[in-house]
Amino acid sequence: MKPTYNILSFDIGANLGWCHGIVDLRNGLEFTVSDHGVVSMQNLLKTRAHTFSSAYDNKSIKLFLYEQTVTELINRRKFDAYVTEDVFMNPRLPTAYEMLVLYRGVVERCVLSQKNCPLVRVAATSAKLAVSGTGGADKDQVQLAVLNHPDINFRRPTNVLSEHEADAIANGFAYAKGLTSFQFDGVS
Repeated sequence: MKPTYNILSFDIGANLGWCHGIVDLRNGLEFTVSDHGVVSMQNLLKTRAHTFSSAYDNKSIKLFLYEQTVTELINRRKFDAYVTEDVFMNPRLPTAYEMLVLYRGVVERCVLSQKNCPLVRVAATSAKLAVSGTGGADKDQVQLAVLNHPDINFRRPTNVLSEHEADAIANGFAYAKGLTSFQFDGVS
């Protein structure tokens, strides 16, 4: 097993949260957030929709812009793994599920076609559990837990994260915790 991993993790949705995390397993688990951010698809649509033919609807344009954004992120460097939160149905927002499935499909297709690598899916409850100790943590609790977790370090100090950045970091950290369990179980 390698001692360090570069991972790119996502929080998929209309706001695409992302995190470049460096996992160091030489002395247990150290997760360093090298870079992170959030991209608003609505803002991209507002600023770039005029460049598309009127034959395309907003949904098609959003998916194209999503693909461009994901491609830019995955081509920033060589990553060892790509991770996202798995899609789940929120009964309060049933129509959002369709877009989440489409967004995940875009990320999965980009990672597979451009990097020949699978997209690892992490259950939302597993990501929440990894950072906060409870799988039922709300958005504010996840943000606070990510900022204060003893095994999560930020290359650039920060005291504010959007919920999407925090979720992307939590997804990457949950994946990293899985790596440590494999290492300590003697699997390499």
